[in-house]
Amino acid sequence: MDCYGGCTDPRQGYYGFMDEVRVWKVVRNQTQIINDMRKGYDDMEDRNGLVSYWNFDDVETLDEGGFTHDVSGNENHLDLLTPPANEDMPIVGKDIYGKPTELIAGALKFKNSYARATIENMPTKSISVEFWAKTVLADSHPKDSVSNERYAEFVSFATQSKGDGNINNNNGLADTVFMDDAIRIERYLTEFNNSEYLKHTKISTLGAISVHINANRQGNGRHANNWVDFATEWTDNDWHHVAVTWDYDTGNVQLFFDGDSYTPFWRSAAGQVTDQDPNLGGVNPSIAQKVERLPTGSLVLGQNQECFGGCFSPGTAYDGYLANLRVWNRVLDIDQIKRNMFVNDPVDASGLALSYTFKRDRIQGDSDRDLEVLEMNNKKKNKLILGSIGPSYEYSYAPLTDRNFSPLDGPSPGYSGYAMKVHDKQVLIKQDFFDFPQDAITVEFWMWSIDTCWQGVPFSYAHGDYEKMDNAFLIFNYNNWGVSIMEQEGNIDDHNAGFGATDGKWHHIAVTWESASGEVSLYDNGRQAWMVKRAQNKKIPPGGTLILGREQDCLGGCFDSRYGAAGDVQPWIELEYGAQDFFGVMDQVRIWKVKRTPEEIYKGMLADQDNGSGKKNDFINPKDRNLVSYWKFDEGAGYIVHDETPRQNHLHIMEEPDWMVMRWMMRCGNGILEGVEKCDDGNQENGDGCSKACMVEDGFVCTPTSPSKCTRNGPGTGRSGAGWTMLFVGMVVVGIIVVAAVAYRKREYFYEHFPQLEQMVHTSTDKIGKMMGRRPGYDGVLSLDPEAEMDHPGFVNAQVPSTYQPPGRPIPYAPMPDAGNN
Repeated sequence: MDCYGGCTDPRQGYYGFMDEVRVWKVVRNQTQIINDMRKGYDDMEDRNGLVSYWNFDDVETLDEGGFTHDVSGNENHLDLLTPPANEDMPIVGKDIYGKPTELIAGALKFKNSYARATIENMPTKSISVEFWAKTVLADSHPKDSVSNERYAEFVSFATQSKGDGNINNNNGLADTVFMDDAIRIERYLTEFNNSEYLKHTKISTLGAISVHINANRQGNGRHANNWVDFATEWTDNDWHHVAVTWDYDTGNVQLFFDGDSYTPFWRSAAGQVTDQDPNLGGVNPSIAQKVERLPTGSLVLGQNQECFGGCFSPGTAYDGYLANLRVWNRVLDIDQIKRNMFVNDPVDASGLALSYTFKRDRIQGDSDRDLEVLEMNNKKKNKLILGSIGPSYEYSYAPLTDRNFSPLDGPSPGYSGYAMKVHDKQVLIKQDFFDFPQDAITVEFWMWSIDTCWQGVPFSYAHGDYEKMDNAFLIFNYNNWGVSIMEQEGNIDDHNAGFGATDGKWHHIAVTWESASGEVSLYDNGRQAWMVKRAQNKKIPPGGTLILGREQDCLGGCFDSRYGAAGDVQPWIELEYGAQDFFGVMDQVRIWKVKRTPEEIYKGMLADQDNGSGKKNDFINPKDRNLVSYWKFDEGAGYIVHDETPRQNHLHIMEEPDWMVMRWMMRCGNGILEGVEKCDDGNQENGDGCSKACMVEDGFVCTPTSPSKCTRNGPGTGRSGAGWTMLFVGMVVVGIIVVAAVAYRKREYFYEHFPQLEQMVHTSTDKIGKMMGRRPGYDGVLSLDPEAEMDHPGFVNAQVPSTYQPPGRPIPYAPMPDAGNN
């Protein structure tokens, strides 16, 4: 950081894993460092001068305030989460009649944090968005005190274009476009005046407001690159009212800043950029005319979404206050905007789709780390979850030892088994793949990566050398997805999807194709987000070579890799796209010889997982005649990844493998209290105290145990002697539960030192689970980063096309409870 507690530079951020961090107030010599560097706190011989020690073994504390504890005893705990804070703020100005007035508004203060909700009723056509904002400035320039980067984000709504399902009438464009900037309102922190970007105007961009409508700046040949900029020169730290309107029929965008209308000076319409001084009439304000978006999507305040509900960057984080956010399904005029500015509740609310006042009575939660903002029009849905960007907890592979220098065992795989760490020093290969699909195919897999630098390739099937079918079926660039089939990888109009999956969260990626129509669909976490056309009426030849995690330009080799990579690597100077190796983790890879439906892809996300009754679901049958290959990566050792189907298309690992145990996202309803769940009673039903989103329901209290026990918290009554007896018995039971809970939280310590205990516990819980109709106990599947999917149905339910909503289906790997269904 470049200032006290802030001014961080995202380009200098650390991307990787850390463990066993210690701070000393003495100079340690080399002998002391070597002697203790692989030992834990209890096994260290000399702790003299130890100031702080963070071992990051308290993953559960993320649900108890977002701290990781200092085990040295000095209480230098690390604060991992800083969600927005609520304050009541006076806003002074002039009303519609020009008279001085004051509004006491509830406000949220953001500092590299966010408020996020899954929205079900966002306007699909004309829209108006208004809010109050007060920026916290580090100096006299509108620089963000967190990042000093290019933009500060106010509002970001991500969804996809409606599409018509016909890939043949889009003039070469994708039919379905993921719009990470379906609605995006931001403020410039950078001066572009006198630069090559602004050729026809001398207007300062510092403090300008940029409005994006139905946009994705990267994908679809930039034909969805739609934005209009207004030179408001907002460089102070006062309250200002921002109102944006967009007309569906004309595409016209209007900005009203403190009630005054502004003329735009910079614009991109379908990727065509123009600029013109407002004094000379400015630029055409029309963008995205007659483009319709879906009503369901992810709304985020204070951050910019580069993927659905995430992929945030501190470089665009907002540092300041927001108040009175309202969204309308019609175009407001200037008089209506001025009448609404200094009231918390509009006089005329017709067409009001969303309204957040941020007043304290609209915010619920037990602590500042457990807050939700209720939307005015609907108490059950559209709740904003307040959170911040925190770390992801994973199992540690640090080479630690005991006090006798004997190596400690690595993490056990648990219920979800192993996964494969993939990088440029591995080659996972299947040669002579004679039953590779020809007329239709679905490829699906789980992946985790934080590589935002390179165009990683997870799946490469080749049938010849360079430009002679080396891209027979290729899924490439996990930072901006693309698909190549039979050497057809599209053109500038549809080459890339405009979104990726390298945000350090687990993503289920599925790609389908059929020859008859040439239709390709790409799904991210069950959400169909991209539809293009490739290789119509062609057949994929069988008998080629499959490589996972590397891009092959000849059969089984010619990898586009950086220096030092293993295998047959091409000369660096010959790389057209730079390194294309996958850096991350892969699991559960399947190949089908049919085009799977959205429902089948959704069920594929649940493959090999518990169905809520202690048994694995039967959504995937390894003997299914349409299933060509199924690799679970659960071997944990050796150089073969076995195909679970009778076809025995085993993968060979040509270099030393990295088998890993990863913490998958928490699963609500599995009877294990994990991640940010407030309860987990072993089911996904409402009305029993623990909601289907694992949140405690009104009128109930739930024990912090696995599984949780919920009872009604009704008014008290006098106790008889029998009542006091029951109370005593209850207290004893609670004491046992507390001891059990403590033992559960420290289970990994006991399991590491007493492996027989782990085996006994697992065996016992399996038997009890079968008797009780529940799944087995601890399975090694705990929460990823608690902010990860801070959203709930969303990120899974909202990602499924609105035309498909199977009744009563469970939420797979639900990252965060569905607060909208409490």
